[in-house]
Amino acid sequence: MIKEIAIDQADMASKVWKLQMLSYQVEAELLRISDFPPLRERESDLQLSDETFYGYFHDQVLAGVISINCNRQIIDITRLMIHPDYFRKGIATQLLTVILSLYQEAQLIKVSTALDNKPAVNAYLKQGFKQMKKTYMPEGLWIVSFEKKLPY
Repeated sequence: MIKEIAIDQADMASKVWKLQMLSYQVEAELLRISDFPPLRERESDLQLSDETFYGYFHDQVLAGVISINCNRQIIDITRLMIHPDYFRKGIATQLLTVILSLYQEAQLIKVSTALDNKPAVNAYLKQGFKQMKKTYMPEGLWIVSFEKKLPY
């Protein structure tokens, strides 16, 4: 089941933060980077976020989270995190599908990830995203930005 998360509530912020730490630790290891910015965030940072969060719940377990910023025409995916126990089960695709169904007036969806995060890069390409640009970050990695025009 996918539902909106009230990130300002301490218990939900804690669940999302724990998932973020697990998911992004795997990504940091994949990228061979010790100082990965998402791992610096605290629960209180999440609670103060102006992003809209949606969670994928398997029974009572928070197995995936997507967060977005959205105006009427552009959806900007700011996080897409899957619990390592639930990798490669189609959860990211389901979260993306729900976002697209909820924001049907949008004309463009954007997302960025590390270029060396091959599973994420391949997943976005498979979903029809087009690579737009690459940016070198001070942490020593390349970030690739993707966009997908929506048919609405």
